[in-house]
Amino acid sequence: GWPIAIDANGDGIIDGGGEPPPHMVDLDGDNVMELVQATAAGRIYAFRADGSQLPGFPVTTNMARNVATHLGAPAFASGRIAPPSPTTTSRPAIGDLDRDGYPEIVYANIEGDVYVFRHDGTRAPGFPVRIDPAFSAVALRTKTNHLKTGILGSPVLADLDGDGFLDIVVAAMDQHVYAWDRRGSLLPGWPVKIQDPAPGPGETPVGAESINTPVVADLAGDGHLEVVIETNEVYRASGNANQFFPNEQNNPTSVPGLNTGTVLAAAFAAAGGSGRIYALHHDGNLHPGGPFVAGWPVKLDGLAIDILPLIGPGHNVAVGDMDPSPGLEIAASLTRTWSTSMGTT
Repeated sequence: GWPIAIDANGDGIIDGGGEPPPHMVDLDGDNVMELVQATAAGRIYAFRADGSQLPGFPVTTNMARNVATHLGAPAFASGRIAPPSPTTTSRPAIGDLDRDGYPEIVYANIEGDVYVFRHDGTRAPGFPVRIDPAFSAVALRTKTNHLKTGILGSPVLADLDGDGFLDIVVAAMDQHVYAWDRRGSLLPGWPVKIQDPAPGPGETPVGAESINTPVVADLAGDGHLEVVIETNEVYRASGNANQFFPNEQNNPTSVPGLNTGTVLAAAFAAAGGSGRIYALHHDGNLHPGGPFVAGWPVKLDGLAIDILPLIGPGHNVAVGDMDPSPGLEIAASLTRTWSTSMGTT
């Protein structure tokens, strides 16, 4: 039954392009994996091992908002082309949100909608939800406030509020991180704006997208989860040689008295820029002292991080225990720089 040709948007034409990676998961509880594939055009398929589809699939998301005023056009009116759903680059997240023994599929799209589909293809009550379009209104957009209404990264599932149920965490291109519960209600303290309030002497905070997928982990080992996320903010490079850790610190160069870290810091300060990585408390804006974990955001220099708006800072981080010391470490990178490891305490 494989390979399978996919109708990406339901118009009867075998097409597609830019689809996110598939998932393998047991949707129907028979102890056999199914393959879940979202298309870039707003449909989600669920295939059995023999290539047949599970009942209730594919599922389709709502029509794109900018299509509604064009339904009288000949292509749509004749039925030759189905009105498209918003596109996505986001890989769905899959997990048992309501603890009924069956997983749900959480899907986000470029218009900022988040859907939850049950294992049988029906929509979960309370969904879809949407990010707040007021944060990225056209009237607010400038060269230094280039926000957009949409989600480019993938949703993440984690129990942020400690109630025993998974919550949905997404970073949006309106420079906010959102967290909803399994019923579609925003968690108290969310969304959180991820913007450096004090980027440096003479610099103004920049309005910039987050195109990344958050990482959720208990960084300090205190039983509370934190959310780690990047933005597309670009400021002047910090020039801090200590960020080149650990190997470049003392590596000699051909110039006496200089080491690799010093040279890189000087080069990035002269020709590069500095991005930002944030760690957010589990309770967001309700946390005493504010949503940012102490010591964050971290400034990470790069040589060409503003070369294109979706390339420079847009690298997802990795979190893990890399050494014997307490707490987790965060590995991050930017365009034209070395990977950097940061402690969490």
